[in-house]
Amino acid sequence: MRVEQPAGDLVVPLVRQRDRLARCLAELDDEGWATPSRCDGWTVRDVVFHLMTTNGFWAFSVSMGRAGDPTRVLDGFDPVATPAQMVAADGQGPAELLAAFVASNHALADSLSDLDDDDSCAVGAGAS
Repeated sequence: MRVEQPAGDLVVPLVRQRDRLARCLAELDDEGWATPSRCDGWTVRDVVFHLMTTNGFWAFSVSMGRAGDPTRVLDGFDPVATPAQMVAADGQGPAELLAAFVASNHALADSLSDLDDDDSCAVGAGAS
C-alpha cells in the first residue's frame, strides 16, 4: 500500500474530527454507549473501541515503517472476525474507553505529525 498524500495534510482534519467525536461521546450516558450503531450488530461503544484499536495499529505501523522494520500485523487478519473478537474481549467501561480513545487519537496524530515525503514512502512500502 502506498500513501500518495503527505501525512501532514491529513493530521489537522483527523485531529479535529476525532476531537469532535470525543466531545460528543463525553456527553453519552450508559444507554447512549449501548445504542446500536450503523454497523450491523455493533453498539456505539463497539465502534469506539474499534477506532481506538485501529488508531493503535496505525501509530505502531507508522513507527515501525519509519524505523525500517515494517510490521506484518495484518498477516492472518480476518476483517470480519478479528475486530469482532477484539471488541467482544474488551471489558472497559465508557469512561475508561473514552480516555483510551482520546489517548489513541493523540498517539496517532503524533506519529503522523512529523512525517516527511521520505517517511510516507517508507511507511507505505512496508504494508504490502
